[in-house]
Amino acid sequence: MSWTVKKSNGIYLPRIGWRLDARKATPNAFISHAHFDHFGNHPSILCSNSTAELLKARLPGNREWLTHPFNEPFHIESGVRGELFPAGHIPGSSMLRLESEEGSLLYTGDFKLHSSPAAESCIVPKADTLVMETTYGIPKYTFPPRSEVAADIIQFCHDTIADNFIPVLFGYSLGKAQAILSILQDSELQIMLHPQVLKMTQVCQKIGFEYPSFEPFDFRRATGHVIIAPPLTSKSSWLNSVEKKRTATISGWAMDPSISYRSGTDRAFAISDHSDFLELLEFVDLVGPKQVITVHGFATEFAQTLRDRGIDAWELASERQLNLNIVISRDSQPSPPSPKGPSQVHVNRSRGEFTHFATTYEAIAKASSHERKIELASNYLDSLDPSDIPAACLFLSGRAFPRSSRKKLAIDSKLNRQAILTATDATELDYKRSRATHVDSRSALLALVTRPDGSDRRLQDIRSLFTHLEQAPNPIYQHSLLSEQYKSMGPKETLALTLIATGSGTGDIVEDVVEEALARRTRNSVDSVKRANLRCSNLEKVANAAIDQLLD
Repeated sequence: MSWTVKKSNGIYLPRIGWRLDARKATPNAFISHAHFDHFGNHPSILCSNSTAELLKARLPGNREWLTHPFNEPFHIESGVRGELFPAGHIPGSSMLRLESEEGSLLYTGDFKLHSSPAAESCIVPKADTLVMETTYGIPKYTFPPRSEVAADIIQFCHDTIADNFIPVLFGYSLGKAQAILSILQDSELQIMLHPQVLKMTQVCQKIGFEYPSFEPFDFRRATGHVIIAPPLTSKSSWLNSVEKKRTATISGWAMDPSISYRSGTDRAFAISDHSDFLELLEFVDLVGPKQVITVHGFATEFAQTLRDRGIDAWELASERQLNLNIVISRDSQPSPPSPKGPSQVHVNRSRGEFTHFATTYEAIAKASSHERKIELASNYLDSLDPSDIPAACLFLSGRAFPRSSRKKLAIDSKLNRQAILTATDATELDYKRSRATHVDSRSALLALVTRPDGSDRRLQDIRSLFTHLEQAPNPIYQHSLLSEQYKSMGPKETLALTLIATGSGTGDIVEDVVEEALARRTRNSVDSVKRANLRCSNLEKVANAAIDQLLD
């Protein structure tokens, strides 16, 4: 059989007269899973047993259910055998494999290759023709390890509650919400569910999935709880009933740096129930098809990637599930996963004072809780010789010179970038190539820094560098000074120096974190430190006075 595949009300297979994931009512319909964008009001539906139960909770009316368990062949049309395989996307999600004497076809629907506790584990059969979804079909969408992101989500929730706010985690009511719920297993967090999430979670329990304990949302008792809800806008009356809240989007689109702005949330975490770019490539290898047809998302780009690898591949349509206005990379190499922000700072002090500072600076900037930021900063100041504390306090605030000083560094981002490129023997073309495969310009630039962190630079060396940069007669001299420093630095040190030299780090750590950490380190009252800094706007002078116990 020659499998003709068309885009017509879902995926249409003319040879057998069936439509796959059709939205408009049709006589012969296979539904891969119970997300609204994959089903319609069909008179009869072929699907997995679990998907049928979920659809009954979402789709009113009576119809004929053609349900089958996974991994058990059945006849779909004369001479054509069908079989369902778990897709790993959401509970009940399935892939449909069709086979005749002439050949086989596998339709994936949405799928997640690597296992998740929120769905049956994906099983991958062989097939001659593969019709696959490619939502995240470019290298940019290579996700960090799921366990690390899960730990970050849990830490965000604990930190938010510690600050007397309510964490609200957004994920679709079926699939993503249950994945979030599973992530919170053993976290000792109390959980409330939005009514839509509650309804679908209870159906998932009915079909055999187990979750940590939860309760229905009650705004009167929400304090101290984590709330899981479907994506909501700031105009939602339900969301506005939660007064003191911090919100987070849980989505693979979190790899795009503008997702928090677009979604109107405080944070975004990259966990998806779709396969990322590397999983898509691995999936194709496992299926071993003679022909691949790509649909959804970055279908055009992924088909080209496969053709570059010698595989016969083409896109069925150039559609997009979301209009993201994202710059596309043709590079088939994945962007490296984002490093996880540590909850504890482990530093080999023998590698140098500035290495220690850079590692600490990164950890403080990533910490969600105000109290956690103060703790990290205080522990760092405790580890320093008193003579280094003034410079450390100044640098932690993201400044090269005190606010009261008239000194300013005229280091713009372009000059700084050129200094890093010189230090790494890279070119602007190298940077542009890196930019195409990384989520933002900063990570693209740091990816070119291959030397490990561990320079011998002291804090006073950096202090002296800033003085020379401020006094430099022209940008060429500044470029020379900076590039010489960057030659001996690794990525974290390079980032720390960049943020302070360009003035772009002043918002990463608010000044009152440094004030409270300094008060703890020197055993002065927080009020006395704050008053002194308010008067003189000079953290170095305040630190010296605090060390000498000369504050009011």
